Amino acid sequence: DLVSLHRPNDFFLSHDAEIAGISHTYQSKYLKDIKYVADSQGRFRFGDPQDTDAFKDGASIHLLIHPVWWTTPGDTPQAVLDAYTKMRIGRFQDNIEANCKTYKRSDSVVSTEL
Repeated sequence: DLVSLHRPNDFFLSHDAEIAGISHTYQSKYLKDIKYVADSQGRFRFGDPQDTDAFKDGASIHLLIHPVWWTTPGDTPQAVLDAYTKMRIGRFQDNIEANCKTYKRSDSVVSTEL
């Protein structure tokens, strides 16, 4: 019934109507008429949602949460993303090792080059 895109392009940011009969979260009714709060970049840049008038008044809030910031250890956004990347690479290697007899996991440095 509703679609949301990560890092929407200018079309979605400026198109206030439904698309193919489906509402999107960048329409005014979700982005301007309702208090919008996001934890982008690992913090609530525009204040804690609990401190907003909308929250205090029991009004609707459009709350965008990125689980990585709350479930991954690290004291800075960079540290969190580094830990998340390392964890995902490890899981990917575990999966390959479990499913490919010819793959033997190495503890050597992982290359990010393609």
